[in-house]
Amino acid sequence: MDVRSRLSPAAPQRASFAAATPQYPGYEDGNYSVIAGHVDPGERVTQALVREAAEEAGIQLNEEEVHFVHVIQRQGADGPVYLDFFFLAEHWQGQVQNCEPSKCDDLQWFPLIVLPTNTIPSVRAVLETLHIQAPRFSEYGWGSRA
Repeated sequence: MDVRSRLSPAAPQRASFAAATPQYPGYEDGNYSVIAGHVDPGERVTQALVREAAEEAGIQLNEEEVHFVHVIQRQGADGPVYLDFFFLAEHWQGQVQNCEPSKCDDLQWFPLIVLPTNTIPSVRAVLETLHIQAPRFSEYGWGSRA
């Protein structure tokens, strides 16, 4: 199982989020996601989150100030099963910027109530639940989601 950490940097009151369009040939080309990455061997999920936020968006996070909001088990179109942990950050140091233009062709803020139509469906499913305060679990890609 492939484990990933995903970050939703949020503006005040969780009203908007920073989204990026990944450029991995064949993987959701041109669709928006949140800042995300694989957890490296020997790395904790929150360590991966802090590392990916710095690498992809140029921001520094404090592990103690990010909040777990969701975990989703999803079936990839290519067959593998993924486990994605979503965290919310409302405080960080630095300016959110696209630090990996060779991997991401756009990075911008969007209101949560007006998600881009080209948001990756599993990411959209999670973002649409952020108004629920309790941590959530869902499944995606097996024809239904919880």
